[in-house]
Amino acid sequence: MAEQKPEGAQNRPSFYAMRLRWSGANLSGGLPGREGERHSALDARHRFPAGKRPRSSLADPRQPTPIIARLLGMGGTSRQPCGKQGALWWRSLELMPNKYKAWSMEEHILAFNLYCKIPFGRQHSRAPEVIALAKLLGRSAGSVALKLNNFSRLDPELKARGIRGMAHGAKGEVQTWRAFEDSPEALAFESERLLAQFAGRKLEEMAEIDERDLPAEGLERDRVVRVRVNQYFFRATVLAAYDYTCCITGLAIPELLVASHIVPWARDAKQRMNPRNGLCLNALHDRAFDRGLMFIAGDMTVRFREELLRNQPRASGLDWLLGYEGKPVSMPRKFRPDPDLLARHATSS
Repeated sequence: MAEQKPEGAQNRPSFYAMRLRWSGANLSGGLPGREGERHSALDARHRFPAGKRPRSSLADPRQPTPIIARLLGMGGTSRQPCGKQGALWWRSLELMPNKYKAWSMEEHILAFNLYCKIPFGRQHSRAPEVIALAKLLGRSAGSVALKLNNFSRLDPELKARGIRGMAHGAKGEVQTWRAFEDSPEALAFESERLLAQFAGRKLEEMAEIDERDLPAEGLERDRVVRVRVNQYFFRATVLAAYDYTCCITGLAIPELLVASHIVPWARDAKQRMNPRNGLCLNALHDRAFDRGLMFIAGDMTVRFREELLRNQPRASGLDWLLGYEGKPVSMPRKFRPDPDLLARHATSS
């Protein structure tokens, strides 16, 4: 005996029909066989009031690019409709506003790029950077701001301070965060490449690279561009974490600030893109830090080497430099410097 459906259930439009209705597709004769006949009859009877469209619980079936798929370990393909029905399905996805779609992996990576490069206090829907990305993605500024705050829940330092986003975020957020932890250089470069692609601009232009300084086209140029792009990402991330302010002096002129590596770029490849391996310093203190004349003690205070304090004459410029001896370092609201890396710097300088 056939299973009895609840009263009225046979008249409810399927999720597939609703997607086509959102896209403005003509259902009449658009679907093969019994499915087309049923949806043609139902289309006139079911209307959704403005602002009351049902949300989809299904993920966008479009697959990420091969580069991102390999990067995030998302091998395999999904089953997708084909033929006339498949063509209508893909057309409905193209026409449906992005705010009704699940976030793609590319969009998660772009949101993570902005999460890294925006000060913590500007992760809201009124921030110009959030509005700009929302326009690129065809989404609302509120949804982008929510995505940024969801990444906060994955930051161990923020979590320890009780700062968190939604209790249950998207899997794409976790996958993107873990990919950055496992392959920071690869994900940073891919995020900048995607940003240039979505913005319709050259990658070199987006990363503020002077192409006159680059080698001729070829593998060497590609290698140099990748390094420069990642250095640009690291600088933007570290300066944003410290709200474009020197953590020692409070100087807030970006042109005079440096994203200083705690463990040098050439000494540890795994830490090159780690934002917790960075300090925002003015150019003079950065030079002293880089040369081992200054370090950050375990109590997060500024310390200078004894030989510098003892042997150098107190010229006016040096007075300013050494005047911060024993002063506390201002901590950023996200990507706080790793104490272990600071200890490595202090003992190896």
